Amino acid sequence: MGLVANGGADATRTFTGWTLKDSGSGNLNNFLTGFTYTIGKFQIAPNFLWQKPLVDPIPNGVPAPGRLRNIIDDPFAVRGGNRETVAGELLITFDPTPGTWMYEWDNDRAEDAKFAMSAGFVYRHLPTSQDAAIGF
Repeated sequence: MGLVANGGADATRTFTGWTLKDSGSGNLNNFLTGFTYTIGKFQIAPNFLWQKPLVDPIPNGVPAPGRLRNIIDDPFAVRGGNRETVAGELLITFDPTPGTWMYEWDNDRAEDAKFAMSAGFVYRHLPTSQDAAIGF
């Protein structure tokens, strides 16, 4: 997306309820992949994200005249959406009536099963720092 692009998140509809997605922020290279496997009434959907900023954050304690970048004054600050990340996600869904889509925006109204569930776990490894946010 380039160094200063910030066009917003990708609105592509996925067929799972994954939370690991492209943030849409600039200053970012990423690789995102996952698949879905259905076994009877269960769906197992692992997902993987690797991302790295094009320009790394300024290290804390940088000598003057250097300063930490911030989201107001600097076009390519490194924050949560474009921070160096290695993440994995596992989503397990149980839906005995798959005629209704489990991840539709109005699922509370549309789901016709007496019991359906979706449980997910996300692990994020964030090995580096990030630029200033509220404390600049």
